[in-house]
Amino acid sequence: MSTPQSQQLGPRLRADLEWSNHADQARWIARDPLTATFYTFNEIEHCAVELMTGRLSLADIAIGMRKVFPTVAVDQAWLSSLLMRLQQHHLLVPGSRLETARIASQRNGLRRKGWLQQLLSPLAIRVPLFNPTMLLNLLRPLATVLFHPLVVLVWIVAGSSLGLLVLRELFSTGLAQAFDVTAIRGDRWLLLFVCYLAAKSLHELGHGLACVRYKAECNEIGLMLLCGAPCLYCDTTDSWKLPSKWQRAGIAAAGMYVEWILATLAAGVWLLTLDGVAHYVAASLMVVCSVGTLLINSNPLLKYDGYYILSDLWGVPNLADQGREALRSIATLVLAGRSTAKSHFDASLFGLAAYALIAAVYRLFILGAIVWICWSVLMPLGLGLVAVLLTAMLLSGIVWGQVRSLRLFFRDVLATGSIRIVRWTLFFTLLLLLLATVVVLPLPSVIRARGVTDFEDKEPLFASQTAELVAAAPLNQSLAQGALVLEFESLDSQFELSEVRGQLAVLEEELKQLRLRSALDPSTAYQIPVKLEELSELQGRQRVLVREIAALRHTAAYAGYLIAGPQQLVAPITAPRDDRFGHHPLDASNRGVTCDRSTLVGWFSRKSQMTLTVIVPEQDVKRLKVGLPGAIQWDSDLGQIGHGIISRIATDPISHTPVELIGDPTLLSARNEQGLFLPEKPHYEVTLQVKRFPTRLLGAPAMVQFDMPAQTLWRHSVELIRQNLKPL
Repeated sequence: MSTPQSQQLGPRLRADLEWSNHADQARWIARDPLTATFYTFNEIEHCAVELMTGRLSLADIAIGMRKVFPTVAVDQAWLSSLLMRLQQHHLLVPGSRLETARIASQRNGLRRKGWLQQLLSPLAIRVPLFNPTMLLNLLRPLATVLFHPLVVLVWIVAGSSLGLLVLRELFSTGLAQAFDVTAIRGDRWLLLFVCYLAAKSLHELGHGLACVRYKAECNEIGLMLLCGAPCLYCDTTDSWKLPSKWQRAGIAAAGMYVEWILATLAAGVWLLTLDGVAHYVAASLMVVCSVGTLLINSNPLLKYDGYYILSDLWGVPNLADQGREALRSIATLVLAGRSTAKSHFDASLFGLAAYALIAAVYRLFILGAIVWICWSVLMPLGLGLVAVLLTAMLLSGIVWGQVRSLRLFFRDVLATGSIRIVRWTLFFTLLLLLLATVVVLPLPSVIRARGVTDFEDKEPLFASQTAELVAAAPLNQSLAQGALVLEFESLDSQFELSEVRGQLAVLEEELKQLRLRSALDPSTAYQIPVKLEELSELQGRQRVLVREIAALRHTAAYAGYLIAGPQQLVAPITAPRDDRFGHHPLDASNRGVTCDRSTLVGWFSRKSQMTLTVIVPEQDVKRLKVGLPGAIQWDSDLGQIGHGIISRIATDPISHTPVELIGDPTLLSARNEQGLFLPEKPHYEVTLQVKRFPTRLLGAPAMVQFDMPAQTLWRHSVELIRQNLKPL
């Protein structure tokens, strides 16, 4: 029989707590039925709370603990720390009505803080909907079959095989299919959204089916707004009652397993179809169920499925909380010289701290990426206020969380009762140095951009009319003045010239006869002016044809080099399927090819002055100025470094990406409505006069680096934010 509160000597544990034993990890799990919250205790802590019946004081509990665990140092301080944790989570029976009222007030405060935290974290808002127990019981046969080990193995093998086939198909076509299936146009946004909803809803249903399979309760399914996109969520916290860590990890992985099945089915449909709605829906499902799962659900740094799998298999419940506590413990040890008992942690102190630090940095990166995506999507739609509000809420949540962590940290430090002056002085000195590094210390700043080699004195060589290329000088070989560069032949022009010459001969003979006849019969003299006018027109046409035929022959006006132009020929059907077919008119194998009028066949240049056309993003071109030097590194010869000076900065963005830079990974381009490749963001041409360079072919790509005035890290961060979050 329990001791009345008036006779209670020591702490008394609540009798309504539900306990389960995890023997494989030597751990006990307590569930609070009032809040549906789980708490973990190791064997020593469980033994201590069992002795908290209200009849024993803390001294008596310490004596009893030393009898059970003679090798463990259990003292009054350790019990006080454990008692503080139990009181903090309201796991002890209140000693008076005043304490009961205080606990109720604290719970209301925690509830209000929970709503505030939910408001300040708008990227994952949960709204409970219903209890799915009846639905999951109806689906019990499906759960039994779906999670049978043999069925799981079959799906893993099938998914891996089809995934390899999809990758082979993509890489065999130069990833062209990948660009086609990921291009979102018009109503395909709706299809992609429906695929996302279906995949994530079935993902959560998979968690519920796994709970049924392993006989764990699933008491809640609700709606979650994840980054503004609605999807279902499934509450599987009761899986902590399961004694096997593999079963708990299996429940956490069940959603990803269901998405793996969806991706496998979608891969089969995608491989069997060529185009249309089914092909696009299958591609969308593959992207949602593979990329999304790898980057989010399976990532242990975010509090999703991968996090709970790692927590179970590592044997560290409340991994994020223990990681943060480990960081505070290390800071307390450094500043106050007080260490935390290792029994408070389920893994290495430094391992937990490292995990917490990496996870915090990664979460900040993800939040920054989400804010950037929201700005990129909302600003063009005229929803700038929504973007500002969302950013403000996120920043408020981050600041509020950091302030709370600092308050807990200083509470732990000040609880030691002593201040280490030397350590605190060193700490603030390092903090000031870090602040000075960020705000005051200038750091090197550079701008890197891609460019294409060019020659300043090159002269274009056009086909003046549609003609056949019958002769060409060797490419990139020195030619003397007057040497033949290009020669075209137009049979139509030659035939027309022969025809005009014949007409001229006939007309001259007619004029000769008219002059003789007019001497005998003056009445016929009126025909002579008409014939003379026709003769003049034919002679003019003859001169034009002679000039046109002469223009088909290009000779070197000075010593120089013939350089191939950008024109590419389409391989005919009868062309060999190897490299024997030349794709340029100046290839020796293409003699006799027909070039259309105004075709730029090549250039003629002395190669005395090289220039480099650099394609610079809009945010960087504003920092450049004429006369600024730059270092050049050509892709074809990484060991040689050239130097140049900016001679011109274009005032208008480029209308298309240079042919040589299409597909360059540092200059992402996409086709526009006219079929031309254009960078996704505005870029400008910057021309460099190259001062020192080795021999290069026209069009050789290169990387150019401009050394800019040094900037502080703070200034650099502000510029980065301004560039990506417009307008500010």
